Amino acid sequence: MRTIAYTYDADYHCIKCTVKQFQQSFGMWSLDVDEHGVLHEIEDSEGNFVHPVFDTDEWQELDNGFLEENPIQYMVCGDCHEIIDTYETKEMTPYEKLEWIHCAIQEALNGNLGELPRALEMVEDIREPYLK
Repeated sequence: MRTIAYTYDADYHCIKCTVKQFQQSFGMWSLDVDEHGVLHEIEDSEGNFVHPVFDTDEWQELDNGFLEENPIQYMVCGDCHEIIDTYETKEMTPYEKLEWIHCAIQEALNGNLGELPRALEMVEDIREPYLK
């Protein structure tokens, strides 16, 4: 995992802007800093902790209706407006759909029924070619 950005003041911020924003708040010799020199428990202007965003984090909007209108999504720095990360929607393979359906069924067995409608959509997508 590597840090690609930080969240604070209700927005994403690039590493450069975060270090610039909080450079007065930490010393070079502090032991409780991350690899970029940002204190682990520093607070933003709203009193919330500054959190790193890792390259493995899911920051993108995954709602199906949103994805249809926005196939490419960008994480942009709230200060300098540079693009930090990009997410491009790709069509799931039938195998990926089956894996997703499998997880949705497991969640349903555990009482979380929220993913079943999407799972049913995927089943219909997979079986559609066979119905013609």
